[in-house]
Amino acid sequence: MHSGLSNKLIGSLIIDSDNIIFAGKRGGGVYTNDIQASFDRGINNIAHDFNLKQNYPNSFNPETTIGFSLSKPAKVKLEIYGMLGQRLRVLVNEQRSSGDHTSIWDGHDDSGRLLSSGNYLYRMETNDISMTKRLLFLK
Repeated sequence: MHSGLSNKLIGSLIIDSDNIIFAGKRGGGVYTNDIQASFDRGINNIAHDFNLKQNYPNSFNPETTIGFSLSKPAKVKLEIYGMLGQRLRVLVNEQRSSGDHTSIWDGHDDSGRLLSSGNYLYRMETNDISMTKRLLFLK
């Protein structure tokens, strides 16, 4: 995380015009596309911890690729959620090195069931921050 920021838990979410959801877990800030506005200091800092990319193709059938990049090694969770917030699939739950990474989702849940067509959310989380984007699965 950014040096000098306190370790406070916050419960703020922002949904921007691209339907990207940002949540700060520690640091007293709210995350937007690339800027973290610090509530403690009232200044803007660039958040370089990671980048969650839009899946491709979107919409998809039979599978889609989700890309993300890390500026430093981190424990990463990448999960698929239904629009009501239920976790459906864990794609990544491990330590990853810095750099670019991809994961493929085939439209199935953790039990191997093919999900129905519709909008889903994919969420990437590290120790410091999480980001969520929307995707469209078509059968």
